[in-house]
Amino acid sequence: MQFVKNNSGGFDICDAGSTVYVSKPLREVRNTRSGDVFIVATGPSIGKLDLAPLKGQFFIGMNGAINKFDDYDFKPQYYLVGDDIFAEITWPIMEKALQAGGKFFLAPPAFETICRRGAKYLPSLDAHLIFPLDRAPEFIGGGIPNPRKDPDLEPYPGKRPPIYAPHGWLSYGFSRNLEKGFFRHGSSTDYCMQLAYYLGFRRMFLLGHDLSFDRHFYPDTEDVARHWPKPGHVEMQLGTAINNDLAASKLCKDGEIQVFNVNPDSNLPAKIFPKISFGEVLKMKGL
Repeated sequence: MQFVKNNSGGFDICDAGSTVYVSKPLREVRNTRSGDVFIVATGPSIGKLDLAPLKGQFFIGMNGAINKFDDYDFKPQYYLVGDDIFAEITWPIMEKALQAGGKFFLAPPAFETICRRGAKYLPSLDAHLIFPLDRAPEFIGGGIPNPRKDPDLEPYPGKRPPIYAPHGWLSYGFSRNLEKGFFRHGSSTDYCMQLAYYLGFRRMFLLGHDLSFDRHFYPDTEDVARHWPKPGHVEMQLGTAINNDLAASKLCKDGEIQVFNVNPDSNLPAKIFPKISFGEVLKMKGL
């Protein structure tokens, strides 16, 4: 499958020489929002929360977060699938998210899976292509981005990349401009924070960002268990999430954004993002 940038700023997604979908230009949504957003991750803690008081708020969902909204008459307005295998190995959940609607931000593998397995959703799909920084030349041309010189990119705040950094300085950080790509290592929550910034949100509440050994608030399938063995994957995920979140934490210290981790028991250290309870969030919001 090929992704060809068109004159409008979107991408023609082509299969066997035919265009099967035309993605929306990212620039259409840049800075179209402001204020607060709730980023819905999939850690076990979110299973205990009643989101009903948050009706009318803005949400960014990811991966299996759609399962949390089964009992509510509202859904995330924005949905991101940024990893390489989620859509393929958990297709029923991906399909559920597509049926719920909203505006999607999809990495190339997710688009490929939807075009192959869910072509019936393409006519009504409202989606934008996102891509990791290390693949930027494939999609927008030019050379490899340099996070240490580009003001749109906030790299990992160290003198050198951490030990596990498959793409060097492109592995960890915070992108202020998704048109240039996103830092792909870490957790999907990290991708969503970069999306939230791009959309214009400046105060972010993280729900279910537990980084715990109990992976999700819903049962994992055998395919998921095979791809993400416990505990090794979670230990690596915690390390990579910390690496990515350190860049976002710098933006917090500089006053660009505010990020609150709405789980006092999260494994992510409070020195990176302050931890607060769900009750405290409702008080802050006057709900």
